[in-house]
Amino acid sequence: MEIKWFEAAPKGRQAKKDDTMKLTFTARPKGVRFNAVLTRHMKEKNIEYVQFGTANNKLFIKPSTDADSRTTFKMTISGKSSSAQVCASAVGVYGAENGLLKQNIEGVYDQKTGLYEFDLSEYMKAAVAASKETLS
Repeated sequence: MEIKWFEAAPKGRQAKKDDTMKLTFTARPKGVRFNAVLTRHMKEKNIEYVQFGTANNKLFIKPSTDADSRTTFKMTISGKSSSAQVCASAVGVYGAENGLLKQNIEGVYDQKTGLYEFDLSEYMKAAVAASKETLS
């Protein structure tokens, strides 16, 4: 009989590196949290303030230098500098209303437009399907 022994999964630096930019809508505090990859990308570009916009089930994040604008939000980086939080009630409420809370939503950076783009379509469909299941 031949026994196949299990090996320990790679950890830390040996683990498969995930370079996917992700954000998560949060309820408390209302707003969004960026993963380490997205935070690092923004830090490299010296981004401190951002603007949020939506169109066609997509969320757009635009870097901003205007700290005094009513459409600009401050990005707060945690002590370990691994993730950033943006406390923006309007954005958090939008996420809650569309069933997007606590979901890791993948996005990309468009160099032509200078915008971070997150397609919310599949996450919104999943939220609608889940709500239909609970109602039936």
